[in-house]
Amino acid sequence: MARARAALSELKDNWQNHWPQACDKAGELVAALYRLQEYFAELDGAVFARFSLQPAEFEVLATLRSVGGEHCLSPTELYRLMLVSSGGMTKILLRMEDKALISRPANPDDGRSKRVKLTDKGLALVESCNQALLAAEAQSCAGLGGHLPALSRQLQDWLGKLEKR
Repeated sequence: MARARAALSELKDNWQNHWPQACDKAGELVAALYRLQEYFAELDGAVFARFSLQPAEFEVLATLRSVGGEHCLSPTELYRLMLVSSGGMTKILLRMEDKALISRPANPDDGRSKRVKLTDKGLALVESCNQALLAAEAQSCAGLGGHLPALSRQLQDWLGKLEKR
């Protein structure tokens, strides 16, 4: 992936040399996390494009795949469980229904609404795309070697504490 933006090390050098008060160790960590998010959003986006998916479409499919039973949720439940927020959920669901990746059966608990259900085509697509995604992410994380499990655990623990605030 092309890097048009300045490397984080260049930014840190500028902060240290010209504005040392601008960033402390916590700020450096947050800046690194922002850059990592951008990197993986770009990486994941390239994988999604190979499967003709938008990031929000993959997120819908992955969320439905991760629930048991018939892989079926209400739109409210779906949104609550997604890893990313999804603006324009109705538009996204309509596009996915047109592609036959999901179906919209009636909600047995509320006749005024419809549920969101993963189709066989959607299931096959999300499983194939997820394999490619995991391979790309594993390759990017390979440099961490044996540190990956501990780093992952630390970040998850930290996020858990922040989410409880």
